Amino acid sequence: MRLVRIARVFWEVTAILDGRGRSVWAALLDEGNDRYADRMRKRLKQRVPRAGPRSSRIHGTMLRDGIGEFSEGPRRGKKLRVLYFFDEGHRIICTHHFWKDTPSTPNSEINKALKKKRKYFQAKKAGSVKVLLLQDVQERGSER
Repeated sequence: MRLVRIARVFWEVTAILDGRGRSVWAALLDEGNDRYADRMRKRLKQRVPRAGPRSSRIHGTMLRDGIGEFSEGPRRGKKLRVLYFFDEGHRIICTHHFWKDTPSTPNSEINKALKKKRKYFQAKKAGSVKVLLLQDVQERGSER
């Protein structure tokens, strides 16, 4: 399994690369100039690595079974969500993102994140997790 490191200060923020070599980071870049995608990129690249996901300024919310979510968006209407989980050593692994306009996170999205979490820990146990640097990964979009 391959991860891409988005940033590392005190916390290391990473994202799982899919079979095509794309991650949450690339998907957020594909959102273009959407202000909530911009805020999420800033959060993942600057704020979370310094303060961690549970800081009152970061607003990381734990859902269930070790899956958390970051949220950006208006008070009402569609919100951008990035799901994540933790590993030892202050590592945050982002699984995927989606937009939603309902108050609760759909079970299907949580289950998708749980499946990726299981695969990650299986790969880690097998010694097959590789962390790549963001600048070394060929993802669509341009970094901001």
